[in-house]
Amino acid sequence: MDYAFEDEKRTKIIYANASDIVQYKGVRCYCKNPYCEARMFIYNPEHPSSAFFKASGKPSHNGSCGSIYNHFDNTEYDANLFNFPDVLIDLEKEPIKKKTCISGRTGSGEETFGKKGLKTIKEIYKMATNTPPNDEYNGIKIKDILADVRSYSEYEDGIMGYHLVECNFFRYENNEKAIIMNFPFLPNNRYYLRLVFENEELFRKERSRIYDTGHKGLIVISGLWQQIDEEYEKSTIKAECKIKSEKQIAIIK
Repeated sequence: MDYAFEDEKRTKIIYANASDIVQYKGVRCYCKNPYCEARMFIYNPEHPSSAFFKASGKPSHNGSCGSIYNHFDNTEYDANLFNFPDVLIDLEKEPIKKKTCISGRTGSGEETFGKKGLKTIKEIYKMATNTPPNDEYNGIKIKDILADVRSYSEYEDGIMGYHLVECNFFRYENNEKAIIMNFPFLPNNRYYLRLVFENEELFRKERSRIYDTGHKGLIVISGLWQQIDEEYEKSTIKAECKIKSEKQIAIIK
Protein backbone atom coordinates (compact mmCIF):
# COMPACT_ATOMS: atom_id res chain seq x y z
CA MET A 1 0.00 0.00 0.00
CA ASP A 2 1.21 3.50 -0.76
CA TYR A 3 -0.17 4.93 2.46
CA ALA A 4 -1.10 3.92 5.99
CA PHE A 5 -2.06 5.64 9.24
CA GLU A 6 0.07 6.56 12.20
CA ASP A 7 -2.74 6.14 14.72
CA GLU A 8 -5.48 3.59 15.35
CA LYS A 9 -8.22 6.20 14.89
CA ARG A 10 -6.90 6.88 11.36
CA THR A 11 -6.47 10.62 11.78
CA LYS A 12 -2.90 11.00 10.45
CA ILE A 13 -2.02 9.68 6.99
CA ILE A 14 1.52 8.56 6.23
CA TYR A 15 2.51 8.45 2.55
CA ALA A 16 5.06 5.80 1.61
CA ASN A 17 6.86 8.20 -0.73
CA ALA A 18 7.32 10.92 1.91
CA SER A 19 10.86 12.27 2.04
CA ASP A 20 11.09 11.43 5.75
CA ILE A 21 9.47 7.98 5.53
CA VAL A 22 12.63 6.30 6.85
CA GLN A 23 11.72 7.55 10.35
CA TYR A 24 8.87 5.01 10.32
CA LYS A 25 11.17 2.05 9.71
CA GLY A 26 10.16 -0.67 12.19
CA VAL A 27 7.21 1.39 13.49
CA ARG A 28 3.80 -0.30 13.57
CA CYS A 29 1.27 1.61 11.46
CA TYR A 30 -2.43 1.01 10.71
CA CYS A 31 -4.25 -0.28 7.65
CA LYS A 32 -6.33 1.94 5.36
CA ASN A 33 -9.35 -0.30 6.10
CA PRO A 34 -10.98 1.17 9.24
CA TYR A 35 -12.15 -2.33 10.26
CA CYS A 36 -8.75 -4.00 9.87
CA GLU A 37 -6.22 -4.47 12.66
CA ALA A 38 -3.34 -5.70 10.50
CA ARG A 39 0.08 -4.47 11.62
CA MET A 40 1.48 -2.34 8.80
CA PHE A 41 5.19 -1.63 8.31
CA ILE A 42 7.09 0.37 5.73
CA TYR A 43 9.27 -1.58 3.30
CA ASN A 44 12.23 -0.15 1.38
CA PRO A 45 12.02 3.23 3.19
CA GLU A 46 15.56 4.14 2.08
CA HIS A 47 14.10 4.63 -1.42
CA PRO A 48 10.82 6.59 -1.02
CA SER A 49 9.93 6.40 -4.71
CA SER A 50 9.54 2.62 -4.44
CA ALA A 51 8.64 2.27 -0.73
CA PHE A 52 5.33 0.69 0.30
CA PHE A 53 3.45 -0.48 3.39
CA LYS A 54 2.82 -4.17 3.96
CA ALA A 55 1.18 -6.21 6.71
CA SER A 56 3.44 -8.34 8.88
CA GLY A 57 2.58 -10.89 11.54
CA LYS A 58 -0.88 -11.34 13.03
CA PRO A 59 -3.67 -10.42 12.80
CA SER A 60 -3.86 -10.63 9.03
CA HIS A 61 -5.88 -8.29 6.82
CA ASN A 62 -9.64 -8.21 7.37
CA GLY A 63 -11.21 -7.96 3.92
CA SER A 64 -10.15 -6.56 0.56
CA CYS A 65 -7.30 -4.47 1.98
CA GLY A 66 -5.04 -7.48 1.48
CA SER A 67 -5.20 -6.88 -2.28
CA ILE A 68 -2.16 -7.76 -4.39
CA TYR A 69 -2.00 -4.14 -5.50
CA ASN A 70 0.26 -2.73 -2.81
CA HIS A 71 1.94 -0.05 -4.97
CA PHE A 72 0.89 2.28 -7.78
CA ASP A 73 3.71 3.57 -9.97
CA ASN A 74 2.37 6.94 -11.08
CA THR A 75 5.46 7.58 -13.21
CA GLU A 76 3.89 5.30 -15.84
CA TYR A 77 0.74 7.41 -16.21
CA ASP A 78 -0.30 10.95 -17.05
CA ALA A 79 -3.09 12.01 -14.69
CA ASN A 80 -4.18 14.68 -17.18
CA LEU A 81 -5.26 11.90 -19.55
CA PHE A 82 -7.72 10.51 -16.99
CA ASN A 83 -11.19 11.65 -18.04
CA PHE A 84 -13.87 10.61 -15.59
CA PRO A 85 -16.53 9.30 -16.03
CA ASP A 86 -15.76 8.96 -19.77
CA VAL A 87 -13.23 6.22 -19.06
CA LEU A 88 -15.96 4.11 -17.40
CA ILE A 89 -18.44 4.82 -20.17
CA ASP A 90 -15.89 3.46 -22.65
CA LEU A 91 -15.78 0.18 -20.73
CA GLU A 92 -19.42 -0.44 -21.67
CA LYS A 93 -18.61 -0.39 -25.37
CA GLU A 94 -17.53 -3.24 -27.59
CA PRO A 95 -13.74 -3.27 -28.10
CA ILE A 96 -12.47 -1.61 -31.28
CA LYS A 97 -9.79 -3.39 -33.26
CA LYS A 98 -6.49 -1.57 -32.95
CA LYS A 99 -4.88 -0.15 -36.07
CA THR A 100 -1.36 -1.15 -36.98
CA CYS A 101 1.22 1.03 -35.28
CA ILE A 102 4.10 2.25 -37.46
CA SER A 103 7.12 4.23 -36.26
CA GLY A 104 5.59 5.01 -32.88
CA ARG A 105 2.28 6.31 -34.24
CA THR A 106 -1.21 4.87 -34.42
CA GLY A 107 -3.20 4.75 -37.64
CA SER A 108 -4.67 8.15 -36.71
CA GLY A 109 -1.23 9.69 -36.33
CA GLU A 110 -1.38 9.88 -32.52
CA GLU A 111 1.97 9.52 -30.74
CA THR A 112 2.26 6.28 -28.77
CA PHE A 113 5.40 7.23 -26.82
CA GLY A 114 5.48 8.61 -23.27
CA LYS A 115 3.06 8.20 -20.39
CA LYS A 116 -0.42 6.80 -20.85
CA GLY A 117 -3.76 7.41 -19.22
CA LEU A 118 -5.54 4.98 -16.91
CA LYS A 119 -8.02 2.97 -18.99
CA THR A 120 -8.75 -0.46 -17.53
CA ILE A 121 -10.56 -1.29 -14.30
CA LYS A 122 -7.42 -2.82 -12.83
CA GLU A 123 -5.32 0.25 -13.60
CA ILE A 124 -7.87 2.63 -12.10
CA TYR A 125 -8.46 0.36 -9.11
CA LYS A 126 -4.73 0.10 -8.39
CA MET A 127 -4.44 3.88 -8.34
CA ALA A 128 -7.59 4.37 -6.26
CA THR A 129 -6.81 1.80 -3.57
CA ASN A 130 -3.34 3.28 -3.10
CA THR A 131 -4.69 6.81 -2.66
CA PRO A 132 -6.70 8.11 0.33
CA PRO A 133 -10.43 8.60 -0.45
CA ASN A 134 -10.32 12.37 0.08
CA ASP A 135 -7.28 12.88 -2.14
CA GLU A 136 -7.75 13.71 -5.81
CA TYR A 137 -6.61 12.33 -9.15
CA ASN A 138 -6.85 14.86 -11.96
CA GLY A 139 -9.30 16.87 -9.89
CA ILE A 140 -11.62 13.98 -8.99
CA LYS A 141 -11.80 12.73 -5.40
CA ILE A 142 -11.00 9.04 -5.05
CA LYS A 143 -14.20 8.40 -3.08
CA ASP A 144 -16.13 9.68 -6.14
CA ILE A 145 -14.34 7.15 -8.36
CA LEU A 146 -14.28 4.02 -6.17
CA ALA A 147 -16.89 2.86 -3.66
CA ASP A 148 -15.25 0.57 -1.10
CA VAL A 149 -15.06 -0.03 2.64
CA ARG A 150 -13.11 3.20 3.17
CA SER A 151 -15.82 5.35 1.61
CA TYR A 152 -18.85 3.36 2.81
CA SER A 153 -20.28 6.32 4.74
CA GLU A 154 -20.73 8.10 1.40
CA TYR A 155 -22.71 5.17 0.00
CA GLU A 156 -24.61 3.71 2.94
CA ASP A 157 -27.91 4.69 1.25
CA GLY A 158 -26.88 3.25 -2.12
CA ILE A 159 -24.68 4.13 -5.09
CA MET A 160 -25.69 6.58 -7.82
CA GLY A 161 -23.87 7.41 -11.05
CA TYR A 162 -20.73 6.05 -12.67
CA HIS A 163 -18.40 4.36 -10.17
CA LEU A 164 -16.06 1.48 -9.70
CA VAL A 165 -17.38 -0.68 -6.85
CA GLU A 166 -15.34 -3.17 -4.86
CA CYS A 167 -17.47 -6.17 -3.89
CA ASN A 168 -17.71 -9.95 -3.89
CA PHE A 169 -20.10 -12.68 -4.99
CA PHE A 170 -23.22 -13.64 -3.04
CA ARG A 171 -25.69 -15.39 -5.39
CA TYR A 172 -26.79 -15.57 -9.01
CA GLU A 173 -30.36 -15.54 -10.30
CA ASN A 174 -30.80 -17.35 -13.60
CA ASN A 175 -34.38 -16.24 -14.21
CA GLU A 176 -33.45 -12.59 -13.93
CA LYS A 177 -30.05 -12.78 -15.67
CA ALA A 178 -28.70 -11.14 -12.52
CA ILE A 179 -25.95 -11.61 -9.96
CA ILE A 180 -26.18 -10.39 -6.36
CA MET A 181 -23.01 -9.04 -4.77
CA ASN A 182 -21.93 -8.10 -1.23
CA PHE A 183 -21.02 -4.48 -0.51
CA PRO A 184 -18.67 -3.66 1.03
CA PHE A 185 -16.45 -6.69 0.52
CA LEU A 186 -16.88 -9.46 3.13
CA PRO A 187 -16.64 -9.59 6.10
CA ASN A 188 -17.70 -5.93 6.28
CA ASN A 189 -20.72 -6.10 3.96
CA ARG A 190 -23.76 -3.99 4.89
CA TYR A 191 -26.06 -4.53 1.91
CA TYR A 192 -26.33 -6.13 -1.54
CA LEU A 193 -25.83 -4.95 -5.11
CA ARG A 194 -27.50 -6.35 -8.23
CA LEU A 195 -25.78 -6.75 -11.59
CA VAL A 196 -28.32 -6.98 -14.42
CA PHE A 197 -26.94 -8.41 -17.66
CA GLU A 198 -27.94 -7.13 -21.07
CA ASN A 199 -28.10 -10.57 -22.72
CA GLU A 200 -28.05 -14.28 -21.90
CA GLU A 201 -24.67 -14.99 -23.47
CA LEU A 202 -22.89 -12.32 -21.44
CA PHE A 203 -24.67 -13.41 -18.26
CA ARG A 204 -23.64 -17.05 -18.62
CA LYS A 205 -20.04 -16.17 -19.38
CA GLU A 206 -19.63 -13.78 -16.45
CA ARG A 207 -21.70 -15.94 -14.09
CA SER A 208 -19.14 -18.70 -14.47
CA ARG A 209 -16.19 -16.37 -13.86
CA ILE A 210 -17.75 -14.75 -10.80
CA TYR A 211 -19.12 -17.97 -9.32
CA ASP A 212 -15.66 -19.55 -9.48
CA THR A 213 -14.30 -16.86 -7.14
CA GLY A 214 -16.47 -18.17 -4.30
CA HIS A 215 -17.46 -15.72 -1.59
CA LYS A 216 -13.94 -14.43 -0.99
CA GLY A 217 -12.89 -13.40 -4.48
CA LEU A 218 -12.27 -9.69 -4.84
CA ILE A 219 -14.26 -8.27 -7.77
CA VAL A 220 -14.50 -4.72 -9.08
CA ILE A 221 -17.51 -3.61 -11.12
CA SER A 222 -17.68 -0.55 -13.37
CA GLY A 223 -21.05 0.84 -14.34
CA LEU A 224 -23.81 3.41 -14.11
CA TRP A 225 -25.39 2.67 -10.76
CA GLN A 226 -28.96 3.35 -9.69
CA GLN A 227 -30.13 3.56 -6.09
CA ILE A 228 -32.93 1.17 -5.15
CA ASP A 229 -34.40 -0.08 -1.87
CA GLU A 230 -35.48 -3.70 -2.08
CA GLU A 231 -35.61 -6.24 0.73
CA TYR A 232 -33.60 -9.35 -0.04
CA GLU A 233 -32.46 -12.30 2.13
CA LYS A 234 -32.90 -10.48 5.47
CA SER A 235 -30.99 -7.53 4.08
CA THR A 236 -31.46 -4.94 1.32
CA ILE A 237 -30.40 -4.43 -2.28
CA LYS A 238 -29.58 -0.73 -2.44
CA ALA A 239 -28.03 -0.33 -5.89
CA GLU A 240 -27.90 -2.01 -9.27
CA CYS A 241 -26.26 -1.49 -12.63
CA LYS A 242 -26.57 -2.90 -16.13
CA ILE A 243 -23.67 -4.96 -17.46
CA LYS A 244 -23.23 -4.45 -21.20
CA SER A 245 -19.64 -5.64 -21.64
CA GLU A 246 -17.21 -8.04 -20.00
CA LYS A 247 -14.83 -5.09 -19.64
CA GLN A 248 -17.06 -3.82 -16.82
CA ILE A 249 -16.00 -6.70 -14.55
CA ALA A 250 -12.50 -7.29 -13.19
CA ILE A 251 -11.56 -10.15 -10.90
CA ILE A 252 -8.69 -8.96 -8.75
CA LYS A 253 -8.07 -12.12 -6.73
